[in-house]
Formats: sequence, structure tokens, C-alpha cells
Amino acid sequence: MSVGLIKKILQTTFIIFLLIDVALLSNDVIKLQKELDSATQLTNEKEQEVELLYKELDDLVKINNELQKELKLNNGTPREILKIACEEYKVDYILAVSIARVETGNFTSELFLKYNNLGGLSNDYEWYKYDTLIEGINAYVSMLKLEYIDKGLDTPEKMQPKYCPGKDGEHWISLVRKIMEEEKDGTV
Repeated sequence: MSVGLIKKILQTTFIIFLLIDVALLSNDVIKLQKELDSATQLTNEKEQEVELLYKELDDLVKINNELQKELKLNNGTPREILKIACEEYKVDYILAVSIARVETGNFTSELFLKYNNLGGLSNDYEWYKYDTLIEGINAYVSMLKLEYIDKGLDTPEKMQPKYCPGKDGEHWISLVRKIMEEEKDGTV
């Protein structure tokens, strides 16, 4: 064999090995690209997870704030909570608190303390029981609004035939009126 032929065979072999190396290197580049794509996808997924976690955190903060507000209300006095409900329902606070004081013995009755029942609310057979003071107050004030105020029964005299019918009606009116005066004067 001639030196020229050997040189050509060596060059061809070198080129073949070089092509094989390039092909292997290309495969490595493709693998690396796939890994990079996978890592990018994982990064995007992690970013989405982080965004979801932040959204969940924001939701939890909102829920916590609502719970704190409710806890604050629950720790408030019946008068404070009643005042907020009256503002919300647009019911005269003086009238509502005066009736509540009559019905609960100044917030001391068993019905109030055990049932959170502020207005002596019943279905004629049993007293309504409320899980929280807020529920009881909302039931009481919404009942005043819907069953009395919205129907033009906005004074103790107008309310009495429906709210406290019978022989005790006049006494009920005088008690409510007396407490209304105390509330107006601030002598409570």
C-alpha cells in the first residue's frame, strides 16, 4: 500500500471518528436541551405553585381578618354588637336596645345567657336558641326590621299589640318607654 492511500484511509477514519464524536456530541446537546426544557418546565410549574401558595396565603389572611373581626364582635358587649346590627338594618338603636333590655332583664335572663336570645323570640311553643350572640342579635334586629319597622310599627305603642299582646301590654309599653328615656339621657 502506498503512503498516499494510507494517508487517505487515516484521514477518512479520522473524519469518521470526528463525525461519530459530533453525532455523540449532538445527542448530548439534545439530551441537555431536553433536560433544560424539563428544568424550565419544572421552574414554571414551581412558579405557578408559588403563585398559588401566595393566593392561598392571601385567602387565609382574609379569612383570619374576618375571624378576628367576628371575634372582636363576639367579645364586644351586647350593646356594641346590637348597635352595629341596628346600623346595618337601619333600625332605631334606642328602640331596639330598650326592648332587648326589657326582654332580657338588662341582659341577665337565662334566655339571653343560655340561648343568645335577645328579644324573647319563639315559635309560640319553644324559645329560639342561637349558637352565638351575633346570630341572636341579627335574628332579633332583622325580625324588628321585617315584622315591625317595615310595616310602620315603629313605636312601643304601635308594636305592643303584636309584640306583647294581652293584659301585660300596657306595662310592657311603660317599661320600654322608661328605658328609652334612660338610653336617650345616657343614665344607663
